[in-house]
Amino acid sequence: MCMAVNRLSDRRHVRLAACRVASHQHTNLMGAENLATVFAPNLLRSPESEVQCGWSALKHERDLIELLIRHCNLLD
Repeated sequence: MCMAVNRLSDRRHVRLAACRVASHQHTNLMGAENLATVFAPNLLRSPESEVQCGWSALKHERDLIELLIRHCNLLD
């Protein structure tokens, strides 16, 4: 997981773009939760190769991305 967070810090532009999209959620219906569902599998990948482990980790990964999007103003 630590390696995934390091990769995420290299993708600041993606996080900021997601924050901008989320700020218009009243128009586009893409709030932090929906954006996290889309971005989490691409930004954070579990090292486990088994599908079951990957699915259980996906919720935590999505929650982390949602937290980063919701609090993007605190991270800069």
